[in-house]
Amino acid sequence: MKGSSPSGRNRTRKTRGRNKSADDRAAVLLRELAELRAAQVPGWRPMPYHQVLAKWDAEFFAAYNRWYEQCVVKLRATGIDAATRELIILAVAATVRDGMAVAVHSRRARKAGLPVEHVLDAIAVTGLVAGLPAMRDALKIIGEEYHYGVNDEAVKSSGA
Repeated sequence: MKGSSPSGRNRTRKTRGRNKSADDRAAVLLRELAELRAAQVPGWRPMPYHQVLAKWDAEFFAAYNRWYEQCVVKLRATGIDAATRELIILAVAATVRDGMAVAVHSRRARKAGLPVEHVLDAIAVTGLVAGLPAMRDALKIIGEEYHYGVNDEAVKSSGA
């Protein structure tokens, strides 16, 4: 029978208490987030985890966005500047081996006017806390983001 599950229970658009209005609220929040972040980083789009959070619990997602904005985006008169904030986030992301955050915040550091050498220095410091594997993972991402490093042929010919 159409609309019924094998167990005979009727299945509707409603899923675990969700309904069309909850889906609409999630879509509005994702659109608002995209507009806000794209104003800061042209071409920015919601990531898969944003979409999952919005669909799972729109109010939680809205609270997460407000928290992120306060911690990462909003500059306070008594706070640190955007470039320093990005270096801190970058170093923490490298320490916990969050490759996506390393890539995103290295781009934001560049947008804040930091030279690649400052980004590399922040990553090098993470090696003291998180160890060589975390530092190596972050440096690989930075090399890809900035197209920074030796070319592949030089590495191959050196036997490294």
